Amino acid sequence: MKKIEIPRIFYCFFWKNLYYDIKWGIWALIKYFRVVTKMRPWDSDYILEMMRFQLGVLKNNLENYKLIESSPEEIKNINRAIELLKNKLEDDFLDRCGYEEISDKIKLQKIEEKNQYEFVYEEGIEEKYEKIIKDSSALEEKEWNELIELLKSMRNWWN
Repeated sequence: MKKIEIPRIFYCFFWKNLYYDIKWGIWALIKYFRVVTKMRPWDSDYILEMMRFQLGVLKNNLENYKLIESSPEEIKNINRAIELLKNKLEDDFLDRCGYEEISDKIKLQKIEEKNQYEFVYEEGIEEKYEKIIKDSSALEEKEWNELIELLKSMRNWWN
């Protein structure tokens, strides 16, 4: 049997990249440890959390190190994207649309015969609650669409 020889250039390429891969891999493990340890494969919120963290790192590098020329508009867009991601992750759309003001006027009551719970509203609150639900859904949709529009221009943030 004849031995297959691999050209020497592949050995050099492997060892050279191995050093940098290990070096930057350890750096990334340290930097992203808190975010990565919270990652779970069954929910998109973890992807959004990683994106928010990474955009924060990018914003910090653009502002402090000036490795890439960036306009104030790009920094503003990055800040807005971070804010929109934070809003999505906190899922506080109901509170931002006024739910906190009426939450003490909505009670949860148990129905024994059905073994279920139902909401009991003070007079005139049910319509306001329904409006808050619709407004919060519209706000979430509006902010999600704005985030997607901002991310469409994301390529320019690194150029």
